[in-house]
Amino acid sequence: MPMSTNLSKSLYCSGVQCPKMLWLKKHRPELFDDSVMDQNVLETGLAVGDLAMGLFGDFREVPYGDLIEMIAETERLLKDGVENIAEASFAYDGMFCSVDILRNLPDGKAELYEVKSATSVHEIYYHDVAYQMYVLEHLGFTVTKACLVHLDRSYVRGKELEIEKLFKIEDLTDQVRAMQDDVEARTASLKQTILNPDEPGDDIGPHCSDPYDCGFWHHCTEHLPVPNVFDVSGMQKRTKFKYYNQGVISFEDLATGAKLNDGQRLQISHALAELPDQIDQQVSGASSPAFLIRCISWTSSLSSRRCRCMRTPAPMIRLSFSIHCT
Repeated sequence: MPMSTNLSKSLYCSGVQCPKMLWLKKHRPELFDDSVMDQNVLETGLAVGDLAMGLFGDFREVPYGDLIEMIAETERLLKDGVENIAEASFAYDGMFCSVDILRNLPDGKAELYEVKSATSVHEIYYHDVAYQMYVLEHLGFTVTKACLVHLDRSYVRGKELEIEKLFKIEDLTDQVRAMQDDVEARTASLKQTILNPDEPGDDIGPHCSDPYDCGFWHHCTEHLPVPNVFDVSGMQKRTKFKYYNQGVISFEDLATGAKLNDGQRLQISHALAELPDQIDQQVSGASSPAFLIRCISWTSSLSSRRCRCMRTPAPMIRLSFSIHCT
């Protein structure tokens, strides 16, 4: 059976980040390490999306399920003249997208709103919205406005949650319209990448975690010695890639060819000498009673009236506690 070249907006954005990531998602999905998926972030994103559905008043939501049924339901709602449609779903030439909020306007006009649980506009969001505009306009819609909806960090919640103040709407229409030729060219290129039976030879780089951590990192680095430069504690990512590109990769390479601080040099020398971990040594040699102090921080994208420290989006909540070790 031939490989499907169908794209969704998430697959398209994966291809923007790294074409090899897209190829692996299509050909070798079993290699994906889902530990890179933060469940709290995913659940928060769903909660934020649900809240934003009512941003423009009454709406109808297209239930998630079979893609053909989602597209058919969207067509029914459009014919019925529903003004605000959440998860409006469309397909054009193998390109599928669900628009978080579609405003159905007269004379074939439409506004699209992509909802994110972030507190600012990131570069990848332009590609996301541009892809959706491309699909809609090739289906005959005139997209008069293409916007990103994100949390407004300056909002302070009172007794009741005010949806219209919780969110900030950024108009990206001009920017994403200027990207339409790029979407067409990139889509054609990504489809060719998918059809190639051979895995792309793209090397690792900063794009492996920008904008999202790639679940194929372990697969793409399986040829590296263990441990390697990417295991060094406290070293900035750009510095690690600088050494990687210079061929300074193994701990042996780093010991003689890298500028290291005292902690990094200690880590590497211990690993090369195959000495036990210092923390393990200190803990095993501790006399009873001993105390372990652990500091924990937690971020929530949603504000809460129950807690003063959570009345703004994305607060950093710092907690600490001690455990008595006997």
